[in-house]
Amino acid sequence: MLKELLLEIGTEEIPSVYLNPAISKIGDLAKKILTDNRISHGQIKVFGSPRRLILFVENLSDRQESVVSKVIGPPKRVSFNEKGLPTQAAVGFAKNQGIRVEDLNVEKTEKGEYLSAVKEDKGETTKKILPD
Repeated sequence: MLKELLLEIGTEEIPSVYLNPAISKIGDLAKKILTDNRISHGQIKVFGSPRRLILFVENLSDRQESVVSKVIGPPKRVSFNEKGLPTQAAVGFAKNQGIRVEDLNVEKTEKGEYLSAVKEDKGETTKKILPD
């Protein structure tokens, strides 16, 4: 669901020569923070007066965008013993990725066969991320 964000900051008197750079910087920082945190948004507007700065974001997503990533691990030859059972290399890789050994995949690369793990980050709610 898309929302709107309004942030109003009361300040001491801001000299007029600093007002336009402050307005510009707030808009740039807001865009960077939202983009870095994978939060989709619409237009960002910033307004200011000597005693007040206002940030307005249109069409703000209420949740981060999901991200699916693949992580390449150890070579297959050191990940399973001659009986086909996982070695400590496979178990450790699975544990580090937060998945079960059974969920590991074998990926063919130009260097040979390697274990891989697919991880999905469903993302947090915007409400949980923005206070940080």
